[in-house]
Amino acid sequence: MKNTGNKLFSSPNSETAAALLSGSESLKHGPTSESSTRSQHNPSWEQWSGPVTKEITVEEGTRFGKKISVIDTPGVLGSEGEIRTWCQNLLQTSTPCLFLVVVGIDRFTDEQKNSVEAALRVIGDQESNSYLLFTKGERLGSESLDEFINADPEGPLRPFAERFAGRLHVFNNEDRGQEQVKELLEKSGHLRDDSRPISERRVVLLGLPGKGKSASGNTILGSERFRSDCDPDPVTTKTDSRSAIVEGRQVTAVDTPGFTDKVLSPEKLFNEIIESVKKAEPGPDAFLIVVEIGRVMPVEIEMHEFLLKMFGEHAEKYFMVLFTHGDKLRGRPIETYINGKRELKDLVDRCGGRYCVFDNTKIGNREQVRKLLDEIDVMVKTNEQRFTSEMLKKPPTWLESLWECFLQLLAKIKKALGFGKKGGADGNRESGGGKYEKLREDDCELKKVTVDKTGVEDIGSSE
Repeated sequence: MKNTGNKLFSSPNSETAAALLSGSESLKHGPTSESSTRSQHNPSWEQWSGPVTKEITVEEGTRFGKKISVIDTPGVLGSEGEIRTWCQNLLQTSTPCLFLVVVGIDRFTDEQKNSVEAALRVIGDQESNSYLLFTKGERLGSESLDEFINADPEGPLRPFAERFAGRLHVFNNEDRGQEQVKELLEKSGHLRDDSRPISERRVVLLGLPGKGKSASGNTILGSERFRSDCDPDPVTTKTDSRSAIVEGRQVTAVDTPGFTDKVLSPEKLFNEIIESVKKAEPGPDAFLIVVEIGRVMPVEIEMHEFLLKMFGEHAEKYFMVLFTHGDKLRGRPIETYINGKRELKDLVDRCGGRYCVFDNTKIGNREQVRKLLDEIDVMVKTNEQRFTSEMLKKPPTWLESLWECFLQLLAKIKKALGFGKKGGADGNRESGGGKYEKLREDDCELKKVTVDKTGVEDIGSSE
């Protein structure tokens, strides 16, 4: 392949492209040495050097039976715009990409900090497809990578490591073997048996606003993909989905608006929640009822009951409780908390005893995500099929009853959260002004649930 810079971009002829983004140093190793063609320089596995790379270069070859392209870049601080454009071009191709932000096992300087920040700007929304790659691993000696990262709890390295949410890897530059390369490709999902399709998991997050739905979606995917806030005011106003490779699975998380009509009209809110099934097509593997550890309001229990009813009589086997703010347990077993609240115990029982705990302040703790996905894997095996839109079709009388229950529930939630009080959370709500009424007036494209004599006919946008 030709040397390729910004002006000479050429789509990699490979099954995987690994882009190396570094600061003051450049990683020179040849993960394609079984058979390779090189542009400009001839990288060798054991070599480590200073800022040798002056322009974007590409090395292609076959390793572990897979065609791989390694894109080496100059120091990102001096070439951020050029590298960003090159990466954007790369993402327009059909080649799966892995972005490696390279730092050495050494004192984490301000220059390295600035370099990592620049690399993250280059990567943009591809953060979940990136790894923080530590080189010079031989310098660790008997120290583990975690010990190295946490040696200075207040230092600048630890927040970056947490941001990569467990996507960390170490290369020992004195080790000429390929196991460490293979391990990186395997755990990033870029090396697998193509005869075995990657597992797909789709989850829908449901609950009140401010309970951690969006933050939990980010924790699952391993990066900030959804806007989140601990404020009880709604942050998510539209059902949205994001995907990433997580723990060897293609995971899609669907975030839904919180159960309140503070911003959305009841009709819009209802349809956005129903839309979650379509966003997870061909169908969700699991619905996660998000519950914050702490005081649980009576109306919240009613909302949980409504959710189980909303998706139909056979939906319970697809539901699971996700407890957030796990740090509030302070070392207590979650079982003690659940058993101490009869309503939560009943909810967990109705969900088949399935539950998990997240501390969303520790997005780098992947063990909590592994536990969740393992539990969902068991659900998939047991249920043998996903929840589908067909399961939403119900008789008109049932739908009318559900709608009345929904309106009553929203009124109770409004009262419990104080949204209906003058001068309260929504100021002008009851006086006919404010953004709530404006949205009601402007919402001309409300989705409609149309029914005929046999039941729900269609769930979609009105024409």
